[in-house]
Amino acid sequence: MRLFHIFIAFYYFSSVSFAAPNLQQQMGSIFKVLSENSFPSNLKGQRMVTRSFDFNSMSQKILGSEAKKHVASEINWFSKTIQNIVTKTVYPEAPGFFQGVKITYEDLEKIGKLYTLLCVVSKRGEETEVLLTFKKSGKMWKILDVALDDESWVENIREQVLKTIKKDKWQGLKKSLNKRLRDLSKNKKV
Repeated sequence: MRLFHIFIAFYYFSSVSFAAPNLQQQMGSIFKVLSENSFPSNLKGQRMVTRSFDFNSMSQKILGSEAKKHVASEINWFSKTIQNIVTKTVYPEAPGFFQGVKITYEDLEKIGKLYTLLCVVSKRGEETEVLLTFKKSGKMWKILDVALDDESWVENIREQVLKTIKKDKWQGLKKSLNKRLRDLSKNKKV
């Protein structure tokens, strides 16, 4: 009977590990594309990286209960605007950040329907912990949040967005984000 329990435990744990997505390989491909000098003008590479993020779910998390107060077209505008601001901010700087780095994968953890992957990015003696949160979207695992040294993108953006909404309402948020996007479009070609 004891042997049967050991076999069941072995089967359960081995099947769980095989069922886990290969997020390290997925992120390795993304990090490689981001580190290429041509990335800021490589539209194919940019589309690949952008498809790896779930900007719709990320936007819902950012807005929280505020999302229920607005029609679908406004939430869609918000999601597209956040996507454009993130990509226009991050993509031009990506090669400079990712070239010459050593990335080690420390921990993959399942939390409910999500996975987190802890990466340590080392460059010139400095280490940055990057915690990526993934959510299944169709057949693909997509990034829902990125935390650099415990600073979450979603939480930081959420804090700023809710502060702006509280002060200037939804129209003030739209004005502010549209201005930010215009400024980024003028300064950086992505």
